[in-house]
Order: sequence, then C-alpha cells, then structure tokens
Amino acid sequence: MLNARFIEDVNVPDGTILSPQTKFLKIWKMSNNGSITWPESTALHFSGGERMFNNDLIKSSPATPRSNSFSDEEERHCPRCTFFIRPNETSCVMCGTNLTRREHENRSDEIPKIHIGPVEVGKDVGIAVDLQAPSKPGKYVSSVED
Repeated sequence: MLNARFIEDVNVPDGTILSPQTKFLKIWKMSNNGSITWPESTALHFSGGERMFNNDLIKSSPATPRSNSFSDEEERHCPRCTFFIRPNETSCVMCGTNLTRREHENRSDEIPKIHIGPVEVGKDVGIAVDLQAPSKPGKYVSSVED
C-alpha cells in the first residue's frame, strides 16, 4: 500500500480572498511517508465532491525534501490541470484525492487524476493546479485528504 502525507500549501494559503472568476495557480506539497518508492503509475485520483479536474495533465517532479518553496524549474514540472471551483451548498472540496497504484485500480479512465510518477521514500512532490474562483461570491473551502 502507498502512503502519502499533505505537507503544505506552497502558495495561495487558506483564507485567501479572491475576486469572482480570478484565475490562479494553486501549488501544494505532499510527501511519500511510506516504506516503498511510488511506482511510475502513481496518480492522485478524484474521490468526491464536484468533478473539477481536466484530464489534460502533465508530469510532476519531486521537490527538495522539506523545502519551504519551489524553484522555477520545479514549478514548471509540477503536474497541472485546469478546473473550475463550483459551489456545493456552502462549500466546495477542491481536491478530495486518493493516492493509488493505477494498475490495481478498477476505476474508469474517465475518473480525473493527476499523474505523479515515482517518488522515493521520504521525498516530497509538488502538485500545481490551475484554478478559477467561482463567479458567485461566497465562501469556498479547499482540502486535501491526508
């Protein structure tokens, strides 16, 4: 079984106020806190809330372990996808995700996912997502499941 731990929001911290329809890049960092290297097929899979991912995704690269920021090179190679946050009653889950080995997954290829690839034990990986704030003003909550 693969293990992952959410480390931090690299930019756009919780509580950031954005004007409606503002486009922004959201980056967060996760760590391989398990006992095996993640295989090439490792991906984050959408698991709940609104379907917000676009399947046009690109390659990720491991971040420097425990670094507080990403270099321009690391940011350019983070996986990216474009989706729009939509309200679901009073809140919206930005990324309810599960880390899985795709070859053991029985889900459809249509389920949104971000390819992560191999990450060594103890290493961190940066994940970048292009977002757009909702057009309707309100409070929207994002979360990454640990």
